[in-house]
Amino acid sequence: MATKTKRKRTSQPVQCPYCEHIAKSSQGLTAHMRFQHSTEENEEYHLSRGAGADYRVYPDDDGQVEPPVGELTGAAKETYLSSSREVKAAENRCRLLELAKREQKLTTELNSGPTRYPDLSETAGLGELSPGIKNTLQERAFNANASGGQSPLMQMAQDAEALD
Repeated sequence: MATKTKRKRTSQPVQCPYCEHIAKSSQGLTAHMRFQHSTEENEEYHLSRGAGADYRVYPDDDGQVEPPVGELTGAAKETYLSSSREVKAAENRCRLLELAKREQKLTTELNSGPTRYPDLSETAGLGELSPGIKNTLQERAFNANASGGQSPLMQMAQDAEALD
């Protein structure tokens, strides 16, 4: 025999705090708010309600729907919403300023000029080489590679020994 699951029944309708939609249960109201209203509105609604507040809104004897306990109404709700919007706007401005500051730092690093690499004499603590010595060393290094691994001075020494 199959078991039947009981449907949750509510004796009173549940009304959406933003529009006139009436849901049959608190789960229906939650689903309606999720799909019909933005996340920002839902967060503000749940923050204004407080933790553990009941989601249902019961009609009064004269048919008017009273707000649930803990919900902000009228001017209080407007000040709460405007203050939360101001906070979010301030957070966005701070985020934009941080991004601009980071971008400025990166552009100054990029435009700071060519990177200067220290030569061997500087790393050894002897100071910077003069441009003439640098050119001579570079020429010797390039010529050593081109002539089979020997520097021109070594070749001249071998040639002098061969002539003797």
